[in-house]
Amino acid sequence: MPVRGTLQPVVRICQADQLTDFNEADSCYKSILRSFGRSVIALLLLFTFNLSGSGFLAFAEEISQKEIDREVAAGRKIAEKIESEFELVSDPAVTARLSMILGRLTDALDVNYPWQVKIIRREELNAFCLPGGYIYFFMGLIDKLRSDSEIAAVMAHEIAHIVERHGIKQSARNSKLTMASLILILATGGAAAPAIAAQMTQIAIMNSYGLEYEQEADAQGVKMLIKSGYSPSAVVTTMETLMAEEIKTPLYNYGVYMSHPETRKRVESLAKYLRDNSIPLKRKEALLSLRSSITKNESGIVVLKVDDTEVWSGPDNKGVYEVIERAKKAIDSSLQMELAPYDIAVDGRFLRLKNSVVAEEPLPEGMSPLSSVREKLLESVLAAQRKHPIAKYFR
Repeated sequence: MPVRGTLQPVVRICQADQLTDFNEADSCYKSILRSFGRSVIALLLLFTFNLSGSGFLAFAEEISQKEIDREVAAGRKIAEKIESEFELVSDPAVTARLSMILGRLTDALDVNYPWQVKIIRREELNAFCLPGGYIYFFMGLIDKLRSDSEIAAVMAHEIAHIVERHGIKQSARNSKLTMASLILILATGGAAAPAIAAQMTQIAIMNSYGLEYEQEADAQGVKMLIKSGYSPSAVVTTMETLMAEEIKTPLYNYGVYMSHPETRKRVESLAKYLRDNSIPLKRKEALLSLRSSITKNESGIVVLKVDDTEVWSGPDNKGVYEVIERAKKAIDSSLQMELAPYDIAVDGRFLRLKNSVVAEEPLPEGMSPLSSVREKLLESVLAAQRKHPIAKYFR
């Protein structure tokens, strides 16, 4: 499904050091919000996967509660402006789902922000964050993602930006202020507050972080996913989905993103990062694919299915059920979208998924041969790959 909306690049960029009049700054602030609302160029700005470093980065430096309170106050002022321009989604089921994911991700953090996530009723694919624990998702992105792990991948990236104070650091760097001065001005409503708020809004909504900060958020996000029990493979599948949308939709790049590597290279860099850190890439976990089930039909036949493909069946007796149950366990652990056809093989009297044995002969009476089961497993993998065709599976 192509992204709906009008591609219109933002033409006005606010710079805090060039805005001295309150009304001009406030006008620029609103211009940023309105301009973004008409554009879908945030399509590929969620992540910048250029992960050449090794290992995970440490969490943010320790900050005082007073500093946190000021960040929260600053973020709240910007959030009020944003929420006056965008309609929020109030669906309790959707908001509860995102709040649950946020809670899992932040439970392991030592930063005492009053975390909250809200949903903007727009079809663009974007998410962004503000200082103090404010996270926003566009409904279009939620509709596009296939699992809680994929939502968590985006959210962890945004949490990392907050924890590492990237928005504040980037804005302070741009406006030539210290971080403490910038937060104080925002929190207390100083004369320069509208201009600084405009600049920080631009950084947040348009994801205008420097490459260094994006790399840091990438690594921290992967670490959070693992610690909270979500699939780290979701960062790859999410970027692949955005890459598929790029192919369908003309791309308008601007600012810092003009120098970023193309999306395919970002996906490859992330996959390499997972490999280098001994994190297996298992797309099926993030895409909710290759899910096995055992049922019994009206004729009393025990059926093993993988997604919608009937893989194996046999009469309802103890021997057949034991064989099928063992096959299901092997499929759940070892049948992956990244398997090549030769990884699914009949070797003598054994059916293997790489080094995992799915079944062995002799089989109970009434069960189809292992060669037939192999063909059905191949069929199920191909069906899963067709639903996510953008990926390069055999690497």
